[in-house]
Amino acid sequence: MLNTLTSPFFLAGVAIVGATIFVSCRSGAGHRQPVHLGMQTVSQGPSSGISDETCVAIRSQEELDALWRRHGNLQLPPPQAPAVDFESSIVVGVFLGSRPSAGYAVEIRGVDHVKSAGEGSPATLVVRAVESVPMEGAIVAQVTTAPFHLVMIDGVDGEPALDLNR
Repeated sequence: MLNTLTSPFFLAGVAIVGATIFVSCRSGAGHRQPVHLGMQTVSQGPSSGISDETCVAIRSQEELDALWRRHGNLQLPPPQAPAVDFESSIVVGVFLGSRPSAGYAVEIRGVDHVKSAGEGSPATLVVRAVESVPMEGAIVAQVTTAPFHLVMIDGVDGEPALDLNR
């Protein structure tokens, strides 16, 4: 009597199903390829009034004005928010939060729009950024900084997700 689990037909079926799953996973079935978005710097610098590390997507002038009040609260007179055409664009920003000295910086290197594979699931804006730190032993101003970078991209849906390379 042949055991069902060791039957050649059963084993062949398991191999076919396994190969199908492997090929589906390797080909990205069910996953969407990211769309690399063009971007233009709106503002970048070493000093923001936003002292927590955060990544934002801003979709209206009102949102930008509110963020700008927090961002520019250390400057007198406070700077005015730039005008952005939110009919066709959004602003994405990275704020590193407080750093102990000068010499820190952040640069957004790219923004990818990734649509979810599931019906009705939200898209993601993967914000790829790089943090620069002072070299060990470098002489830098002993002043607290809060580096930031804001860019304008095409108006797309999705919540921001920070991919920060330190």
